[in-house]
Amino acid sequence: MPRPETVQFNLAKAFDTLVETLADRECIVWRDRRLSYADLQERSRRLASYLHDKGLGVRKDRADLAGWESGQDHVALALYNGNEYLEGMLGSYRARVAPFNVNYRYVGEELRYLLNDARPRALILHASLAPTLAEVLPTLDDEFAKDIGSGQTLVELRANVHTELEKTLRNRADTALAEQIVVRLNEKNTVDLPPSLVERQCQLLEAELLRLRDTFERERGLAR
Repeated sequence: MPRPETVQFNLAKAFDTLVETLADRECIVWRDRRLSYADLQERSRRLASYLHDKGLGVRKDRADLAGWESGQDHVALALYNGNEYLEGMLGSYRARVAPFNVNYRYVGEELRYLLNDARPRALILHASLAPTLAEVLPTLDDEFAKDIGSGQTLVELRANVHTELEKTLRNRADTALAEQIVVRLNEKNTVDLPPSLVERQCQLLEAELLRLRDTFERERGLAR
């Protein structure tokens, strides 16, 4: 008896289907951050491209694997509830890697066991969780380090993690300083806007509101 055809389901592709009709709608509202469906699609695509550039992806097709085996690289998501988690999950699916959750409450033996067992080749983590990870890294083995990066020992991996964290924190500090400078400059150097520029911005805003209204009505079959 022939086997029924398997339906391939990919969450990232399903999300893209939603974007086709909901691109401009708000998808994530997290504190003061607003991301539309199109925003989330674009950000997850950039993450998928980054993972591919780092050599992550499928190692062996499903047909060549036993039911319990994974043929994809694994990505650990050590994040809090927020837009980064959804972006990490969707971006991983787009890159055809397998994301898995790392409970941010895990410490010591729990975290050590999970990482040694799952063997992720990448970790996406919130910066505040870095100290916890740093405490666990010395107790992981060299095989774990080799899975994360080509030919690395655990000592080299620890050094690379610290270097990347320092670079990230330094970039954030530079960005924050630049933003403060811009704010101070704006406060001390006020500039009168030409009436023509104000009128033009009002016209653009009005046109955008009308476009959104028309889109809203079309989607509900209410277009005049």
